[in-house]
Amino acid sequence: MTSSAELRRRYVEELRGEGLLSDAEVIRAFGAVPREEFVAYGFHAGGDRWAGPADPDFLTLVYRNHPLVTKVVDGVPVSSSSQPSLMAAMIEGLDLRPGTRVLEIGVGTGYNAALMSTMGARVTAVDIAPDVVDRASAALARVGLADVVDVRLGDGYLGDPANAPYDRIIVTVGLTGVSPRWLDQLAPGGFVLAPVEHAGNHPVLRVWPGGSGVGEVRGLLRAGFMSAAGPLAARYPGAFPEPRRVGEFPEPTVRQPARWRPPLDVFRYHDLWFAVGAWDRRTTFSAGPAGGWGGPGGCVLLDEVHGGGAAILADGSVQAAGAQAGRYAAEALALRDRWVARGRPRISDWRAGPAAPGAGGLDPVLSRFRPDVPLTALRPMFRCRGVPSRSPTGPGRVDADYRRSTGSAGFPIRQIGNSVAGCSVVCGAGRDSGPRQPGGIAGGDTAVGRQVRRFPANPSADRSSGDQPRSGTSAWSSYRP
Repeated sequence: MTSSAELRRRYVEELRGEGLLSDAEVIRAFGAVPREEFVAYGFHAGGDRWAGPADPDFLTLVYRNHPLVTKVVDGVPVSSSSQPSLMAAMIEGLDLRPGTRVLEIGVGTGYNAALMSTMGARVTAVDIAPDVVDRASAALARVGLADVVDVRLGDGYLGDPANAPYDRIIVTVGLTGVSPRWLDQLAPGGFVLAPVEHAGNHPVLRVWPGGSGVGEVRGLLRAGFMSAAGPLAARYPGAFPEPRRVGEFPEPTVRQPARWRPPLDVFRYHDLWFAVGAWDRRTTFSAGPAGGWGGPGGCVLLDEVHGGGAAILADGSVQAAGAQAGRYAAEALALRDRWVARGRPRISDWRAGPAAPGAGGLDPVLSRFRPDVPLTALRPMFRCRGVPSRSPTGPGRVDADYRRSTGSAGFPIRQIGNSVAGCSVVCGAGRDSGPRQPGGIAGGDTAVGRQVRRFPANPSADRSSGDQPRSGTSAWSSYRP
């Protein structure tokens, strides 16, 4: 049997060879930390299989560039070890140095915290689920990092003021905004790194505080994450349309030919998708008509009035359906060509900043993003419809967040709670944003479409650990990669 050290060496070389690892310290950390110690209770290995340390191919399955779902409740994944290439990109995006103070929202398996601490960072990780905290702490102890990483049981929405300020805050679950508490706990020059909803995806953004709210936001990279539950994933007025699953999009009646041979790779396609979303609020994800589009799904301008819309696929072709198919196809082509004319900007070429006074109030995240032109504000708030009695903060604290984040009366609260990534529900969501995940998720990302997935039961599921939907949220029943 090939040793863990040898498989880890090959794993690092594979990631380097594909251009997914470049920073020398990140490479060293991936080569030093044994990933298998953080999935000792096993993980979902496809179909009905749950892989564990006793399986002969356990280590081979661990050392792949795949996310590993480590906890499933009622067929729904609630905790995981993220895809290594995405972990690496986000860690590199933190620009860590020895002594950098990091707050991680959602500890997951503890592997990400171990990587960062191996690079010399001082890591505090917060999670709401007791069993997740216990297992991550045990794994960190097995690799000799128990006294290096401070794992705490608590509400991730609140951050961890005891160890503040932090130079970096990293979040590994899909959000529609950031907690104002995180911004308050940043040291001067610090930033939040989080996947924030945009056009049916969760691109990773750097968010700097400024004034009474957000000062600047910059795009970093494409990503797909499990979506948060509760208000940090709540829908807001003017939000992008909900993603559409297989069979929800009509059969196309208008087809325009491909522009690129070969098609754009997944990274460049998401660069195009990001731009389309920045220029048109109708943009979202769709798995396509029955039978799909030959892949996990794509970028679509959704006609929510008449049905249908137009999809822009990776080869630049356009497929449209519905009563306004011709008009939507023309508009999709214009957006595609606009991206080309602008020099095909990448996600990392975009930034946003505070809107000018009187510029129309608060726009949703990225609603007026332009390449290197700060035109809009990301606000860490959402309208609250009441605070459940189980809230650890209470109405007074929410009101304080409201006043500090907006700076004046009359603006809608956009975000005030979270029930995953180590966070509890602080208030009820507005309009139900669809099936979401219960607490303790720490980044189960993958590149497949948003079809409903259910997983087999596993021995690590602990129904007493607080992983059920809490007051103020709807039930969760699907996995959204």
